[in-house]
This record gives sequence, C-alpha cells and structure tokens, in this order.
Amino acid sequence: MAFNFFIRKKEEPVQQQEAPKKNVVNADLLLKRIELMHDTHYSVARHKNGKGEPRGYCRALKDIEEIIKDMKEVEA
Repeated sequence: MAFNFFIRKKEEPVQQQEAPKKNVVNADLLLKRIELMHDTHYSVARHKNGKGEPRGYCRALKDIEEIIKDMKEVEA
C-alpha cells in the first residue's frame, strides 16, 4: 500500500505591499551637475571663424536643462 503525504504550508495572510516610491531627484542639484559636466567633460566644436558650437551630446544636455527648468516652473 502506498501512502501519499502532502505537507501543506500554513496559509499566511497576504500582506499589502507599499507602492514603490518615485525616484525623486533634486532639480537644482541636477542642473548644477549638468553645468559642471559642460565645464569639465564636454568639448565644443570650433568653427573657422572661431566661434564654438556645442557637440551633439552638449546639445542634448542643453535640452535636458530646459526640460528640467520647465518642470521646476510648473511645480512652483
């Protein structure tokens, strides 16, 4: 005779999980960091007439700066 024994786990009450907190970044610190990146890491393409134009990634950082500033204005 074969006996099948099943061990049942004690049913625990379902716990409510908290909603994940949003990853909030201080906009002022982020803007300051972008300014530092412009000064140290990112170069400017020079034209024949001596004026500089930011390279592609610098332009992207400028766009990000504008977006952050717009978001700050909306929140205020």
